[in-house]
This record gives sequence, structure tokens and C-alpha cells, in this order.
Amino acid sequence: MKGVRSLSETDILIGLSTIVVFGVVAQVIANKLKLPGVLVLLVAGFIAGPSTGLLNPDELFGDLLFPGISLAVGLLLFDGGLQLRVREIEGFDGVVFKLVTIGVVVTWLVGSIIIGLVTDLDGRIAFLAGSVLIVSGPTVVIPILRRIMPDPPSGEILEWEGILIDPIGAMIGVVMLGVVLDGNSAAGAAGAVGLTVGAGIGVGLVFAVLATVILAKANLPELLRAPMALAGAVAAYTATNLIAPESGLFAATVFGLCLANQTFTSIDDIAAFEEGVGVLALGSLFIVLGARMDLQGVIDNLVPGLIILAVLVLVARPLAVLTSTGRSGMARKDMLFLMALAPRGIVAAATASVFALELDEEGIPGGDTIISVTFVVIIGAGIIYGLGAGPIGHRLGVVAKDAAANP
Repeated sequence: MKGVRSLSETDILIGLSTIVVFGVVAQVIANKLKLPGVLVLLVAGFIAGPSTGLLNPDELFGDLLFPGISLAVGLLLFDGGLQLRVREIEGFDGVVFKLVTIGVVVTWLVGSIIIGLVTDLDGRIAFLAGSVLIVSGPTVVIPILRRIMPDPPSGEILEWEGILIDPIGAMIGVVMLGVVLDGNSAAGAAGAVGLTVGAGIGVGLVFAVLATVILAKANLPELLRAPMALAGAVAAYTATNLIAPESGLFAATVFGLCLANQTFTSIDDIAAFEEGVGVLALGSLFIVLGARMDLQGVIDNLVPGLIILAVLVLVARPLAVLTSTGRSGMARKDMLFLMALAPRGIVAAATASVFALELDEEGIPGGDTIISVTFVVIIGAGIIYGLGAGPIGHRLGVVAKDAAANP
């Protein structure tokens, strides 16, 4: 990477240690203070980076930075897939499907329109920025659900949506990036979508079958079962990304989902191991991205970012839920609770950073605005949903009072 100075062994050691220590300690603090983890992690990342200079991710990782971020996101989605059980959403699988299809389109259109209205981004860049803000993600949804423990089916639906929507949002973003950079036609965009989805699902299934056979028949010692599954997720992610950019996120999710729902071997030990890996990956990612945050850019885009956030919370989310739950037989209280929880997480931050870099390299303006607006939405949504989901769930009668009292 041009303009990056070479670091000494001491600098590298300090940088790597800062990522791990800050990432774990920040999550411990968030847990103890009952605060949204994303907020504490971003603050910790900013302290580690611009405030103290302990960490400069671009200097530390160079060209490895964004591939490493993407792989770590894939591992988080693999961990998320391991938590999904098909039986948990029986009768409401149609709602989940609509949320990650119709709901995604609604959120994308509403978000893109308001971005185009309140920023100086042109139409194509506004739709690219809108694709970044589609995703909610397991890194922010699941911690909130585990803390407030909503009654079925709303909690299960939100968990499924949060995990499945990440690769879908990333795919739409990559397709839009191709439209912006290469002028891809509608037919070309449709082909890219088909290739990405097909490759991700196909390769994820193949690797899941192979992993299941090995886990069930190879008589591996318990010590090697979880690492083998992790290696399978990495292999599936990498193999699929060689076919189509970001299709690896689909493969990692499908790989985890298939392992979670097969009946040939228990995966409890694997799920427990991957959950610990997920904590480390989540903390590290947010520290790295927080360390790259441009505070002045966030301040400069604070007003448009807050307007975008308000429209996403008050218009896009309710509309996405309404169009996805019609004729589902879902209780009104559950529908309202679905409307009350749609934070943004690590995939939004990571894709915004990658897209901004791609735009900058091509000399196309708007990358800094996309990053700044995204961080405003992530932080604002973390505050609104992180602190509000419990009390709202209690008032609706879908969350126990003692859980709601600890936002």
C-alpha cells in the first residue's frame, strides 16, 4: 500500500495486542454497564487509533486489511449460521423470507432516496450508500436479543433476519459498486446476483456435506472437531470468493446453517467454540474500524446522518415489516416489536470502508461521505435500539419486565 511506512516488531506487537485487548475489554465493559456493545467498541477503537496512536490499521496490515476484515465477517456469519434452527421459525419462515427479500428492497429504496436528498451524492452513489445501510446483522441484533430475551416468534425471526440479511446486503452493494465503477447493465447486474447467490449456496452446501461426513464418520478427537469445522468455513468462504466477490459470505452462512440442522452428529461443542472465536473476531473488527474512523468527517455529516437515521427508523423499518408480515397471522405486538429492532453492525461499517477505498482509487468522490454517514447511523441506531428495545418489548408484552429493566 502506497505511502505506508514500515513498522518495527515492537510497533506490530503493540498494534496486534491493542486490537485483542481493547476488543475484549470493551465487550466486558459493555456487558457490565448494560450498554450496546457496538458503541463501546467504536469508542474503544477511536481511543486506540486517532486518540492515542496505539493502532494504525492501514500501516499495520497494509494490503491485508480489507481481505482480513472480509474473512473475519465470514467467520462471524458462520458462527451466526450455527445458531439457527429451522424448527424455531416453523410457521413464520415466510416472514423471514419476505424480510430478506421484499423488506430488503423497501429499506434499500427508502434509504437511497433519503441519502440522495440530504447529501451531495449523485444517484448511483446514493444507491450504493443505501445498499450499505440495508444490513442489520447478528453482531448487534443477537447481543440485544440475548439480553432482553423476547418471547417467540419475534426473537427467532429477528435472529434469522439479522444473519441472512448480511450476505444479501453485501451482495447488493457489490453489484451496485460494479454499476458505479464499470457501468454494468441491468442484465449484467442480474447475472452477478445469480452467480453470487448460486455459488454461495452451492459451495456452502458441498462443504457442509463434506464436513458432516468427516465429523460423523472420521472419529475425530473432540479437540479437533471445532477447528476442523472452522477450517471448513474458511475453505468454503475462500473457494466461493474465487468464483464471485463477496459470495463467500453466503457460503459461510449456508455452511453454518447446514451444520446446525443436520442430524448425523452433535455440534454443541463446535457452536460453543465458534462463539468464543466470534467474540474475538467481533471485538477485533470493531476496534480496527473504529481506529479508522474520521471524527471530523462524522461531525461534518452529523445532520444528514441523523436525518437518514430518522427515516430508516421511522419510515423504512416499519414499512419493511408491514410489507413482509401481511397475511402471516402474526400478532400485532410481534409485528410492532419487529419494527422496533433493526440496528446496523460490522458488515455496514466494513462494506462502507471497502467501497470508499474503491471509489477513492477510481477518483470518484463520495467515499468519505458514505463512511461518515454509515458511522452516524451505526452509532445512532445502536443507541436507539440498544437502549429502547427492552422497554418497548416490555410495553408490548413480548419481553419479561426484569429483562426490559436492564437495557
